[in-house]
Amino acid sequence: MCRTTTLHHSRLGMVRTCIECGRYQVAFGLVGLDFTTQQYEYFIEDVLDLEVDEDACEVKSFWVELPTRSCCLLFNGQELKDLQDILIHAQQELYGLKIESELGLKSSR
Repeated sequence: MCRTTTLHHSRLGMVRTCIECGRYQVAFGLVGLDFTTQQYEYFIEDVLDLEVDEDACEVKSFWVELPTRSCCLLFNGQELKDLQDILIHAQQELYGLKIESELGLKSSR
């Protein structure tokens, strides 16, 4: 069974990682995704590379291919911005945890 640590959790979704197996889980909307570290990095890169115009309409026009290449997620502009926000916050938390670990500090999170 995984021992997870939550990197980000809000009304929009969450990102957590297992401190034992290194897998990542992303929940957003009605979707729950489970990634290896490599797949998660690929997913983040894909999502954060998409530019959302301030005037992005409600039409679902942003395709994000999953690492397995067998499925894609489709977002409108606001949904994509929300997902990007969740992933950015999770990355900031992960970065902080890595620094604490490298410095040998005990996490207060």
